[in-house]
Amino acid sequence: MTLERRDPIPPGVYWVDVVRNDARPGFERWLKDNAATVKVRNRADKGQQSAMARHLGLRSTFGLWVLFEALEPTKRWPLSVKVGLPTIAQVGRKTKQSDVVQRAPAQGVREYWGAQMGDILTTPGGMLGALFVAWMLSRR
Repeated sequence: MTLERRDPIPPGVYWVDVVRNDARPGFERWLKDNAATVKVRNRADKGQQSAMARHLGLRSTFGLWVLFEALEPTKRWPLSVKVGLPTIAQVGRKTKQSDVVQRAPAQGVREYWGAQMGDILTTPGGMLGALFVAWMLSRR
């Protein structure tokens, strides 16, 4: 996947994943203001992250994914919108959100905790803790 760094955005097809609640209104405004030169081909609205989830630092699937076509050179959204750069979509391919969004493979409880324990045991503090527990258990 290649990012389009030029400004104005040259004619072509691009996608953007808007994951910040505060970026969404600015990006929606940019789409509306540039309706003559930008055509939305596909969009997936994943809702907004709740304030509680943000406060707890939880990762969730929220935001807005947009596939758009720049019909002619179009000034990119301002940096204050905090969306990032558009990604160039593959030519001649019907692109949808599931084609481009990366997801971690599904894990069961055993795999998750196995990975967590493996991470703990590979740190020096984790190794010392494991040795201490083993020593305490051997004293019985």
